[in-house]
Amino acid sequence: MNRVPQAFRIQIGSAEDIVTAEKPAWWTLAHTLWTVSGMVLVMLMVLVWVYVLAQRVRKQTEVIRRRLEREAALEARYRELVENANDIIFTCDLNGRFTSLNRAGELISGYSRAEASHLRSFDLLPLEGREINEERIKFELVGERLGAREIEIISKSGEQKVLEVVTQLISQGGRPAGIRGIARDVTARKRAELELLNAKEAAEAANRTKSEFLANMSHEIRTPMNGILGMTELLLQTELAQSSRSTSA
Repeated sequence: MNRVPQAFRIQIGSAEDIVTAEKPAWWTLAHTLWTVSGMVLVMLMVLVWVYVLAQRVRKQTEVIRRRLEREAALEARYRELVENANDIIFTCDLNGRFTSLNRAGELISGYSRAEASHLRSFDLLPLEGREINEERIKFELVGERLGAREIEIISKSGEQKVLEVVTQLISQGGRPAGIRGIARDVTARKRAELELLNAKEAAEAANRTKSEFLANMSHEIRTPMNGILGMTELLLQTELAQSSRSTSA
């Protein structure tokens, strides 16, 4: 019958008697806990960083959204003012071609926005006025600020109108990009001024005619009156007979 030992003893004389056949595994429970703890800590730090970053992004997004809303509101307000303005508001590129035109510009010129986009501003001018305005635009492109000026345009219907125009150079990145202008229709005012001038000249002509008439009448009346007065004075100085006085009486 085989007997199974229940216990045994190993007698070791010294540490040199122990030989390690295989090194113990590094992945122990303690190391595992430390590794898991480090990973959890890193994940928590990442989550905190992501949360903080998300908050910053949310705040920045809100700031950008409000700024865009304000800019959109200002742009809508500006567009409304431009559309409802009584003056012509327009922009042109460096070749003078219209890039924008408000409703007043359509009404005064007679051209729609689509039609104006195929026109240059010079196309509305009489032939004798184009060269002068081209020269003024050349001055503006080199940075010279020119004041208001009056120009004559010919509308789509052929009607001649007078505009008071102020233009300004548009720059992008420090380089000329186009022309922005405001024009006011002063045709009625110029017509009224011309009528007033004609009326003034007519009144002055009437006054001159009146003065000449009075001067002529005075001369015509003074000449015979001088004769009558002279004869009367002569008669008063002459001795007359009794019969002549009776006859004169």
